[in-house]
Amino acid sequence: MPINSITQKKSIPLRNVAELRRANVPAEVMHQNLQATIDLTMGVHGRDLGHVADDVADVVAQFGEAKGRGVWIPYDLGSHGQRTLVGSEITLSGEYSRMQDTFRNLGVGFLLATLLIYFLMVALFKSWLTPLVILFAVPIGLVGVITMLFVTGTALNVQSLLGVIFMVGIVVSNTVLLTDFAQHLRKQEGLSPTEAIVKAASVRVRPVVMTALATFFALLRWRWAWAAAARPTRRWAAP
Repeated sequence: MPINSITQKKSIPLRNVAELRRANVPAEVMHQNLQATIDLTMGVHGRDLGHVADDVADVVAQFGEAKGRGVWIPYDLGSHGQRTLVGSEITLSGEYSRMQDTFRNLGVGFLLATLLIYFLMVALFKSWLTPLVILFAVPIGLVGVITMLFVTGTALNVQSLLGVIFMVGIVVSNTVLLTDFAQHLRKQEGLSPTEAIVKAASVRVRPVVMTALATFFALLRWRWAWAAAARPTRRWAAP
């Protein structure tokens, strides 16, 4: 195979400047941000994604130096000691990275929503202390959430986080009604704080329980429908 050029009069063979040999190369090369990648896929069955990702991270940590959440710089296996390869990295991506982004966004949104509700209640009650008392009812509800997740063996996922958001909304609304009614009794009947709280709780216990039970059965029905939709369907072939 001759090689020609406009700067030379005589062509030279390709064997003078290159060596031709057969080799095995990848049929397809994946790229991410112009960088060649090797994708290793795996499936999750019978376990939640978070615990599987933790097991994978423990294995990958033996072959690389942790750079951040889900990212490692691999060691140079051909060198002595734990010398890292510059320009290469191991990344946990796919559903795991999307799950982390979802949890992070939900956490930021939950924090911003809490601040917004607090300042709205400050304007409603004209007090900085009363909204804090109302928000202190949320950790009590979280105790029930953690207990039910442990009893049912449910992992912390998007569905359970949505249930937590529902719980926080119901707890805050019921506590606002109870606190406002107790303050109304103190002003109208001149009751002490303890007497006003007891009387307000005895009057409001029925609507609070009805609202909590309605939400509980609605979420239970939604969870059952979601599980039924995710269950694979069986098709029977006629003999």
